[in-house]
Amino acid sequence: MKSKIILSLLFINFLIHSVELPHPKNDCLYTEFDSYRYAKFLKKPIAGTGYIVMDGKDRFVFIQTKPLHVEIRKNGDRVMYKKGNGMAVDVSNMAMDMFFLFEEQDTLNANYDISKNAISDKDEYIVTPKDIINQNLKYIRIIGKLDVFESVELFFNDESKILYIFKNTITGSKPDEKYF
Repeated sequence: MKSKIILSLLFINFLIHSVELPHPKNDCLYTEFDSYRYAKFLKKPIAGTGYIVMDGKDRFVFIQTKPLHVEIRKNGDRVMYKKGNGMAVDVSNMAMDMFFLFEEQDTLNANYDISKNAISDKDEYIVTPKDIINQNLKYIRIIGKLDVFESVELFFNDESKILYIFKNTITGSKPDEKYF
């Protein structure tokens, strides 16, 4: 579960910082999400809700409020992970893989194949890791337009998937400090 959350954040950072994908204006973002986790052994998906806030490339907050409270906060080079009522744990060393996508476009292109298709008035992106041998992630499907992403599906090699549907998205405006 923790690795899937980290992979989820990996895709979100990729989504936010890739020149070729929808990108929030001024690197500022507030969005709420509904998430659905699907697995072979589940009769129905596990539903979740939460929000993501970004203020520049070094301040990022992912909060899942349901079904279990999970926080991942990035401030500069420091990344903190907190689950439930537990203590926040510094996962900076482990989490830098999650944020390597802040790198230049050449680095992103070295690690992922990205394709783009038009669907009505929206764009569909398929993002596939090039090194699939060591990846749990099979591919990512993103639907978005301009600076807003509407949905993201992460497909895993074990045939599970996570779907995020974004709503109330605001880009370009500096988020309230209360989130950080």
